[in-house]
Amino acid sequence: MIRGFDRWHVNKHKTVRCIIKRDERYLLVVHNNFLPLNKGKWGFPGGRIEGGESFVDTLVRELREELSIAPGGFQHVGDYLYKDRLHRIYATTFDEPIEWFDRSEIIEIGWHTVADIRTFDQQNRLHTGFELKAVLDFEALMF
Repeated sequence: MIRGFDRWHVNKHKTVRCIIKRDERYLLVVHNNFLPLNKGKWGFPGGRIEGGESFVDTLVRELREELSIAPGGFQHVGDYLYKDRLHRIYATTFDEPIEWFDRSEIIEIGWHTVADIRTFDQQNRLHTGFELKAVLDFEALMF
């Protein structure tokens, strides 16, 4: 059994996503989404939990697949509700350049300030709607 692995909690969660911070900016991505409601909306990198994976295993796999990066030092920020399912959010800092992303999964990536994310929230341009709250929760944990 993987340390910290809790099958009951994993079954209650749909995805694991990551807040990635560099300096005073946060990485947001636009996932390739077939639902018109979510097209062109910014969100966190990450994805669905596969059978038998822990939260961190899912996150490591998804960041490798989507962005070809392997950050560490993940901090649990919280669990957020979206479409009647929980989504586990972690955060980390990452200072290396992101030179590649999987264009079959992600259309665009960008580094954004909290003010940018607040504007996206006001314009209904965030994928789940909890991105701003999660970033603010992460900032509160840092102090």
